[in-house]
Amino acid sequence: MSPNIIHSVDGYVAREMIRRMNGKFITTIHDAFACRAEDCDLMRQNYQDIMVELLNSNLLQDIMTEIKGQEMPSIKVNTLDRKS
Repeated sequence: MSPNIIHSVDGYVAREMIRRMNGKFITTIHDAFACRAEDCDLMRQNYQDIMVELLNSNLLQDIMTEIKGQEMPSIKVNTLDRKS
């Protein structure tokens, strides 16, 4: 089950990255992204924003609740923010 979960989260990140790059050239292979040199800063910022949003979401808690079949307590640390 773990590879399916990881693949699903990787797929979400790739879809979000493509959406946020707003039609700019980008290639993805799982969690590896490439773009034109002039778009590197935008891609880096988008990736950081997506990771912070995932960290601040209940995604991991939701996944663990689904696997275990009962409500799981929050396990996020929240040590990363948009300024890091």
